[in-house]
Amino acid sequence: MKGKVAIVTGAAGGIGEAIVRGLGAKGVQVLGTGRTAAKLEALKSAVGSSMEFDFVAADITADDTPKKLVDAAIAKFGRLDIVVNNAGSINFGPVHETTDEMLDEVLAISARAPFRLCREALAHLGAGSSIVFIGSTWGIYGTPGGGAYSFVKAGQIGLVQTMAAEYGARGIRSNYIAPTVVR
Repeated sequence: MKGKVAIVTGAAGGIGEAIVRGLGAKGVQVLGTGRTAAKLEALKSAVGSSMEFDFVAADITADDTPKKLVDAAIAKFGRLDIVVNNAGSINFGPVHETTDEMLDEVLAISARAPFRLCREALAHLGAGSSIVFIGSTWGIYGTPGGGAYSFVKAGQIGLVQTMAAEYGARGIRSNYIAPTVVR
């Protein structure tokens, strides 16, 4: 892992911060992203010289963000080996209580944005690269109140399986990690 370069979305807290720190401990150079520059700057200060970390504060749903992230990783670190799609919306509820606005938010953050980031990154990924989705057990099996959240997480599984079939022969791994509820 030493010397590889990763993009981690939703990097500034919770699971994302743990992923950044875990990759850094293995010698991976990380470009993190999130909406809040102050949180990303705090993470950069916290990791200090223990790892190579830089960030781009951006809305993952913005049309220009995937290219901006990939270009920043290449410009800063010279390559791209790992994409971790961690950013997500926890906007969930029963189907009958899900508004179009709630549905659109979940689709934008957890389906459209990671699809577009993968599409942009694939031109730079080679043998030994990996694409990881931080999904949810709610994508594997339905649950009361899952609504749009479960729907999109199940869709991520389909995308990961498709990318594994399409790009596995190039040595690009695609994996879905399905944690349960995380504090």
